[in-house]
Amino acid sequence: MLPRRLSRPGTDRRGPAEAPASSSRIPPINADWKENLTTLAGALGIVLGGFVLLVALLRRFQPPGTRPLPRDAFEVLGQAPLNGKHMLVLIRLGTKAALLSVRGEEIQTLLEIDDPDQVTHLAGLCQQGRQESATAAFRRTLEELASDPAVASPRSTGPAVRGRR
Repeated sequence: MLPRRLSRPGTDRRGPAEAPASSSRIPPINADWKENLTTLAGALGIVLGGFVLLVALLRRFQPPGTRPLPRDAFEVLGQAPLNGKHMLVLIRLGTKAALLSVRGEEIQTLLEIDDPDQVTHLAGLCQQGRQESATAAFRRTLEELASDPAVASPRSTGPAVRGRR
């Protein structure tokens, strides 16, 4: 057995080409990254296109009973609680309206309104309090004008406008 020759610490007889590979070394970036990105975008486009096509087909061939009713055909105008388990609901069905009593799973018709003028009047009364109603928008506009000092002031700084006599 021959004695083993030890080298000084920090010196390695092998050159840089023979140095051991580090396990934490980052692999080089692929030069064809544009091609990879194009492939990824194409695959994503195919998947999303298939999804949109599937949704369109499902909507088109949906059974008639599962489609939502138009607002002109059916609308819940309002509801009022009577006590913890009892509620009154006013609905509009086309040109008719009905007042329903709802208690748990039991629904009973209390009143039917056939007169289109009364139905329109009731619908208008119920929609006045809603944020999207014309009455609420008009009320907000008047409040804004009243709070604006330039508009609310009776004296104007601009030229006087006189009407014809």
